[in-house]
Amino acid sequence: MKPFYLVICIAILTSSCSHKKKAESLRDSLTTAKKKPDTRTSEKLSTDTTRKADTIVDTTQKLLQYSCRNVFSDPATKDSLVLTLYGKHIEDANFVFEIWNARGQQLFRQVFNSYDMLIDLSEESTINKQDSIKKYAAVFFDPSNFHSPALDANEKFDDDFSNADESDRKVWEQIKADNSSVSFLYNYGYEGTSAIAWSKTAKKVIEIFYSD
Repeated sequence: MKPFYLVICIAILTSSCSHKKKAESLRDSLTTAKKKPDTRTSEKLSTDTTRKADTIVDTTQKLLQYSCRNVFSDPATKDSLVLTLYGKHIEDANFVFEIWNARGQQLFRQVFNSYDMLIDLSEESTINKQDSIKKYAAVFFDPSNFHSPALDANEKFDDDFSNADESDRKVWEQIKADNSSVSFLYNYGYEGTSAIAWSKTAKKVIEIFYSD
């Protein structure tokens, strides 16, 4: 099975047509974004070396940062979702994706290499690779990537998933039954698309969909 760099997730997969369509739409938008001029800017920010992590990341140099506030773990408040790029070279640096609640508690953290966000660009110039990574990051928190409820009524849990057990199914079904639940769909890895949601019963972020 393909390894994930998810610190606090249960590996859950759904065969949902709905999420598959959303994933395909996200990939299309990212491919289109590569072709559009990037009019947004991200300034180099001050160093932060106080990251809570299982995966250690050198935070000496912060290259890019995008963030948004959106309802995610609690329908009554907005969480902060932050994507930060650390390293020396944009085309080969570490993205850290974090979610923090309104009380300042870290709910989620994932690390992946910036090169993983490139699709079929191995032969491109360094400048083109850097531009593509910037554009991917710029649309990472597009409002269309948030969905509520997190799972549609017609979505089904995949019994054949290798890590699936009854506890996984129970948590997944509880998220599905919660009409106030929110999922976030994002692209990482080589054409990989993941959807995550907050489980009120498990009290942690759960991966509810993955496609590559």
